[in-house]
Amino acid sequence: MSSGLGDSLKTRWGLSIDRQNAKSHLYAVGNISYEWLDGTVTDVSGTPIARSNHRLWGELGVGGSVLAGDRVTFYAEASANTALHDFGNSYSLKGTVGLRLAF
Repeated sequence: MSSGLGDSLKTRWGLSIDRQNAKSHLYAVGNISYEWLDGTVTDVSGTPIARSNHRLWGELGVGGSVLAGDRVTFYAEASANTALHDFGNSYSLKGTVGLRLAF
């Protein structure tokens, strides 16, 4: 088994809408991304196996953070991605929840 072509060049364009005050930050994002190169090819026992995703994807997400005291911040973010060519059949979901401590 050998790996041949494996290059990627992806661009992303987006827009963010934010609302922030002294103790909280809320936002929504929308992104469009495009893969410019051809994906990957792997050779298995002399047979080339190609893997390429859809090139044009869209993403929507929301998130925020809340300051709790002087040194603690809670944050969360959730987003969904889908291929625009085959809308809803190829997708990914992401979520992050965390805590930041200042020293």
